[in-house]
Amino acid sequence: MAADRREPGEELAGGDSGGRRLHAFRSLAGNRALLSVLAAYVMFILAEYAVWIAMLVYAYSRGGAAIAGLVAVAQLVPAAVVAPLAASLADRRSPVFLLAGGMWRRRRRWPVLP
Repeated sequence: MAADRREPGEELAGGDSGGRRLHAFRSLAGNRALLSVLAAYVMFILAEYAVWIAMLVYAYSRGGAAIAGLVAVAQLVPAAVVAPLAASLADRRSPVFLLAGGMWRRRRRWPVLP
């Protein structure tokens, strides 16, 4: 069996996950295109959280914890209600089509963004 064949020094049943992780990170470090995508994703997530926190801080400064809580609920409930339906509809489409449509829609809403 293939599971019985091990390289010298290799541990049993997933014990070498650290070595696999190191190999994955080294592969990533050598791939400039993937690093660019990763950097863009990190920047997007930071901007997304910054907007979320800024809205909550602003709401808190205007009306306290109750208003900040209402703002948080107002942002989360529509997403929780729409997400299951949107996910089932999205599964029927091509991911490329959905990404292009989302980018087109974003571009129409905020034409100053790249």
